[in-house]
Amino acid sequence: HKFNRHLQFSQNFRYEYDDSYFAQLFSSGIVAGTSNMKRYALVDHFKGWAALLDSHLQGDYDTGPVHHTLLVGVDYRDQPDSGTYAFDFSTVPTLNLLSPKYYQYNYSDFIKQTGNKWYTENDSLSQTGVYFQDQMKWKGLSVMIGGRQDWDDYYSTFKKAFTWHVGVSYKTKFGLAPYFSYATSFFPQTSNIYGKGIADPLEGKQWEVGLKYQPTNTKMLFTAAAYDMKENNVLESDPDHANFYLEIGQVRARGVELSANVNITQGLNLNANYTYMSIYNSHTTLTSTDINGKTVSLQGKSPTELPRNTFNLFVDYKFQKNTLNGILDGLSLNAGMRYVGFSMGDQANSFHVPAYTVFDGGMSYDFGKLSRRLKGLNVRASLVNGFNKQYVVECSSSTSCAWGQLRRVTGQIGYRW
Repeated sequence: HKFNRHLQFSQNFRYEYDDSYFAQLFSSGIVAGTSNMKRYALVDHFKGWAALLDSHLQGDYDTGPVHHTLLVGVDYRDQPDSGTYAFDFSTVPTLNLLSPKYYQYNYSDFIKQTGNKWYTENDSLSQTGVYFQDQMKWKGLSVMIGGRQDWDDYYSTFKKAFTWHVGVSYKTKFGLAPYFSYATSFFPQTSNIYGKGIADPLEGKQWEVGLKYQPTNTKMLFTAAAYDMKENNVLESDPDHANFYLEIGQVRARGVELSANVNITQGLNLNANYTYMSIYNSHTTLTSTDINGKTVSLQGKSPTELPRNTFNLFVDYKFQKNTLNGILDGLSLNAGMRYVGFSMGDQANSFHVPAYTVFDGGMSYDFGKLSRRLKGLNVRASLVNGFNKQYVVECSSSTSCAWGQLRRVTGQIGYRW
């Protein structure tokens, strides 16, 4: 609701409901000296809902030559859930990986072993936040400052925190805009630590410095950024206890991000992105076992599933008017590649997941360019991993890895009135 040109009020509401059920077998390692994989069973039924409400006032006003956009608001969420689950760690048959025989174990076997006895868990999360933000502009200078107070109550565990952020940028007349920002963060976590209970909230701080450059009278944008982030109470999956997590302590990430969006010629555009990230456990008392059975400290080790280098390059071309008597006027083509560098395969960093490169493509056609009668009709097609490369996308431990997506083609027909 706009009261006048200086003041407006906004309110957003969202409701969600989840009901999930699964019965699954998990690996628990290899029987020493054999090709047999040990397994256990888990059955889980979860129900939950969430209601989220956000309300804020926005004021636009001037103090002398400085223009302000001020936000003041409050948000609230209520998120209860309940679940039942049970395990069978002892009677699931092993699986010979060289000569697998499936369907040796079913739900009836699970009920017989567990005696149809279930564990129950009922959780309730509520969070209230009050926030403000003021964005000030004077000529090419922009300054933003904001803060937020949170009150979090989860499973009768009460937490509160104040976080804040500040940023400044200056846009020159020739299109260069240097900037700097600093922020602190707080986010409640609902995961469980084996033997401890509810995990502590994520708490972090980050600074970032960068440049944005848009040459005058061009359709080009170049960006470069460097950052340093620290987060406390980061979680990783507990390899020894299903559905539980380990609290690492503090994780530090430092990196560089580069991007270029260039209009090479009419209809032809290039998009390139490169990211380098050095991430490691900066403070932890945890240990882990490497693939040779040796216990090592996780201090200084890198988390799993996070590559150090990534690079994307995509080109798209939109055919111009009167190409082949107008037949190709509505056609757009795109193609590109994604490079993902190596990542650590387990918490002990005892092996790497190899780097991989895949090639993607796609096309779209607007039939409205062909005939006015077909205005609104369009088709799209996309190709993922065009050369059908087989690769491992990530590992969280020596017994838990995931294959990457093989070649996939999808199509879509749409109509817009």
